[in-house]
Amino acid sequence: MLMLLAALQAAQTPDTLTLPAAIERGLARRAAITAASARVSQARGVLGQAGALPNPTAHWSYTEDAPRQHATAEQSFDWLLARGPARDAARAGIESALADSAQQAANTAAEIRSAFYFALATEAGVAQAGLVRGLADSLLRIADRRLEAGDISQGERDIVALEAARTGLVQSEVQEALRSARAEFLRSIAQPAGAAEPTLAGELDAGLRPGEPEPVATQPASLRLAEQDSAAAELHARAVSRARIPLPTVEAGAEWSDPGAPGQALAVVGISLPLPLWQSGGAGAIIATGEATEANARLREVRGAFAAEREAAAARVAGTAARALALRDTLVPAASDLRRRATLAYASGATGVLPVIDALRSERELIGDMLRAQLNWQLAVGEWNRLHGRVE
Repeated sequence: MLMLLAALQAAQTPDTLTLPAAIERGLARRAAITAASARVSQARGVLGQAGALPNPTAHWSYTEDAPRQHATAEQSFDWLLARGPARDAARAGIESALADSAQQAANTAAEIRSAFYFALATEAGVAQAGLVRGLADSLLRIADRRLEAGDISQGERDIVALEAARTGLVQSEVQEALRSARAEFLRSIAQPAGAAEPTLAGELDAGLRPGEPEPVATQPASLRLAEQDSAAAELHARAVSRARIPLPTVEAGAEWSDPGAPGQALAVVGISLPLPLWQSGGAGAIIATGEATEANARLREVRGAFAAEREAAAARVAGTAARALALRDTLVPAASDLRRRATLAYASGATGVLPVIDALRSERELIGDMLRAQLNWQLAVGEWNRLHGRVE
């Protein structure tokens, strides 16, 4: 009975997800990762095809002329020169598929990270909107007391009531955004339909520190992918070029069933050689050479684009971190202190309502700016990781 109760309690406990757990779950479920793994398997199959030797061809025939029965076997050798480059190209294809799989995992992890922190930021926005709504309601109660005491006019009290209603609209908008953000997060981790929604565990400013991100020592997956694609295209062009050289097909067999020589068999040996009269494979070689040139040019473009994107990503991480830290550590505390002092002054009758409302709006706006800055910093870190092909 105790074990049953414990199992029921565990089943009722909501699932709690940290970012690493969410990424692990998403990588295990997403179809894009399955497709990338399938491409690696396909690339390994291509290597097996490139290394496979062609099967010999067997012939048997019967004629009424002596000798009546003929049996031969043919083995072509047109693979002999192209097999080495073709296998090397297939190995490069495997490395390319592995790099593509790593980059797809990094892309998916960055997508999950963005959805995770966007949902977390929206949850924090809902909580902050609730706090601001509470502050506005407290201010309205103060205004009601002062109106009863005859300290303020009805118009001033209505100004406070209008601001409280406005904070309620903001709270409704953020709650609506939260439903959309959670739906996007569940899609990013491929949450099964009907499964209980997990509770996100994490802080929006987790790991927040000034400065640029730490450099990544390993070569980015996007560069490895472009390099292996270029190498595979060059090796394929070499294999196509070698395949243009005509190589013979060897035939060996026997003829028997001759009434004039009962019990005897005659050996048959022959060689056939293709004659490149109408075409010699030049068009295929031109196509393969063009593909290799294009892949090499694409590699140079990827290198240049990566260098520029890396500088931009590093600057974005540093810039968003500086703004998030300034808002969290300086501006928001100062706005909160100003709002508290303005509220106390208004409660004691030392000031009017407009300074309090201005302070309340300023605090609300700065809190929103802080949450957006922290979210932007998390997104910038995710883009840095994605750019380098790195999973969390």
